[in-house]
Amino acid sequence: MENAKAIIQSVFRTLLMKILFSTGGLIAVGIILIIIIVASILPNDDDFSLEGGGQVVSESVLQWKDDIAKEVERQGMDKDIVIILLAILQQESGGNLKGSNGDIFQASESKCGQIGCITDPKESIEQGVKQFKRVLKASHNNIKVAIQSYNFGIGFADYAQKQNDGKYSKEIAIAFSKMQMQKVANPSNYTCIRQEGKKYGACYGDILYVSSVMKYVGEIKSGKPQPTNYDGELGYPLKSITVTSEFGRRIDPITGEKGEDHHGIDLACTEGVTKVYASADGEVLPTNHSSSLGNYVVIKHDDHFYTGYAHMSQKIAQPGEIKQGDPVGICGSSGSATGPHLHFTVQNDDFSNPNRKNYNPRNYLDFGARVK
Repeated sequence: MENAKAIIQSVFRTLLMKILFSTGGLIAVGIILIIIIVASILPNDDDFSLEGGGQVVSESVLQWKDDIAKEVERQGMDKDIVIILLAILQQESGGNLKGSNGDIFQASESKCGQIGCITDPKESIEQGVKQFKRVLKASHNNIKVAIQSYNFGIGFADYAQKQNDGKYSKEIAIAFSKMQMQKVANPSNYTCIRQEGKKYGACYGDILYVSSVMKYVGEIKSGKPQPTNYDGELGYPLKSITVTSEFGRRIDPITGEKGEDHHGIDLACTEGVTKVYASADGEVLPTNHSSSLGNYVVIKHDDHFYTGYAHMSQKIAQPGEIKQGDPVGICGSSGSATGPHLHFTVQNDDFSNPNRKNYNPRNYLDFGARVK
């Protein structure tokens, strides 16, 4: 596709010169207009095009894009995770069905404790997404720790939490690999897949797995932001959790129109009775009553991570510092609501920013089975 565009640009420049230095300018203008129209209708795959360090995922990986996206949605994860999973797939098997014996995500060990129990690529995708969701939660949504945990095992997430304040570094990966090798009777049984591992005596897993995956993950060309790397751990905003409406596309309960983008998750509660609690430490921002959100509270947890609590009958939290578990308000049905519930949101900015990125709360908390 890029070659086609480059050719068009070259032809465009040539024709421009003809306009400037020949008498056939009108004809050339007509040709240029045709070229512009053709260029504008060329298919655009930017939504899932990855670039970073000059590396691009292969066509054999991209063929599984739709299946991965469907599984990510089915498991209630943010769609931006698809980008990470495509990069992991590139590193694990390159999407090669025959070479991986069907287990394109190399997910057998996470399912049955041994290599080779998965031979169906669809099952491999399901298990691969499930395992990444598991390590992402254990990593407190730190993407790099989660990626390395996909290779090392979920124990790395706990190790990073205890030894490096939950953050990833090459040094912490080397230390974990060396520790794992020391646990076995004969460390020489491990074959170093990299010279760097051999140099450090760290041949358990791939100590450079994160950099190998991240070289395929740069800025998404469509401009969509990457999943947030909030280092804290969220708590539940209600004592009892029952989901009534999921994050994402749905039928608008007010207008009945299809395709409404629901920016949070709705939780059942009793109007005027059920207390709503802060999910994490942070700063309560000033808010006024909204015709859509009703009585709502926004908590800023860091520069790019906020939680919102909407449709309450009463606000308790006042602007200023708040601690996890402190009361935020009382359940209600204020604003555009068909009945009492808490509209709980996770986002990268305040509600006042129309260009904010909304995240699926299921990426941060286990809300149980999805509702239809």
